[in-house]
Amino acid sequence: MVSKARKAAAQASSNIAGRKNLLYNGSMATTQRATSSSGLGTTSGYYVQDRWRIQLGGSNTVRFTMSLEGASESPDGFQASMKLDCTTADTMPGDSTSDYVIIEQKLEGLDLQPLKKGTSDAEPLTASFWIKSPKTGVHTVSLYDTTNTRSISTTYTIASADTWEFHTVTFAGDTTGTIPNDNTEGLTLWFWLMASTDYTSGTFNTSWASHVAANACNSSQVNVFDSTDNNFYITGCQLEIGNSPTSFELETLQESLFRCQRYHYRINNITGYLYALNEANNYRRITFTHPPMRTNAPTGAISNTISSAASQGFQYAQEKTSTVYGNPSGANTLTLFSSSTVTLTDEL
Repeated sequence: MVSKARKAAAQASSNIAGRKNLLYNGSMATTQRATSSSGLGTTSGYYVQDRWRIQLGGSNTVRFTMSLEGASESPDGFQASMKLDCTTADTMPGDSTSDYVIIEQKLEGLDLQPLKKGTSDAEPLTASFWIKSPKTGVHTVSLYDTTNTRSISTTYTIASADTWEFHTVTFAGDTTGTIPNDNTEGLTLWFWLMASTDYTSGTFNTSWASHVAANACNSSQVNVFDSTDNNFYITGCQLEIGNSPTSFELETLQESLFRCQRYHYRINNITGYLYALNEANNYRRITFTHPPMRTNAPTGAISNTISSAASQGFQYAQEKTSTVYGNPSGANTLTLFSSSTVTLTDEL
């Protein structure tokens, strides 16, 4: 745990111009998909907070609810936090050597070029965050380089259980392996919550090296899911260039939402109508605009089917426009978007 003096200095200073936080939705306030999702623990994915993914391994028996918590459950100065509430405990993760639970965020190569990774001038990175953990002791944080299959890990230590603590960790710059300047995955930040021996039995990797799973997580890593009494909270996440943390970069909800919509865009509870105009087999379309997506091939979905349609579908037309279409089965009114949700997903 950092000293009060260091924490105060971190929150009172800023020495990097422009957008310094490489992470999206570090305040945990943007939640397009849902504000709560229960029964998690079987499948990796995005569930509540935008850009924050639950990564699972092995056959763990852990089950938990992921939710958005408000200001009353967040540290001073923050209006939101992520909560993981353990509903089914795993007291013996070692029973399956491949079990793990991670909170992660994947970052595009386009956002990472200032790191100068793979050069002699490679920049260090500092992560800072607020944590309320049910477990005292060692917690692991890692960076993973997808392109070059390299990783580095470090730890922070929780002093008081169920208490908000501010922590920072610093990763050295990596002079090996450049990150492509494109929209593919460049780096991933991992917060380990539980890990079995496949990830803790090696030599803990505190310097950049070729990724070896057994070296990724510290052997003293706590298990935050060993009791159904356990709740884990996190917010105020920042990843920035340099050896020291600076004040958290605040965003408005509108700014955060717009940035997150590059990866996931959602329209909720809409109803629209298309008319067959006295003929069948004549496609009707509704076109809508949206923020630019990460690629030209996002996955589109409609929550409800279109009534009276012989066929229907979704087409991503161009950078900022998509179309939902239906082919009437006869000369009648075609109902579209009946209290529906339309989504575009383009996650890394």
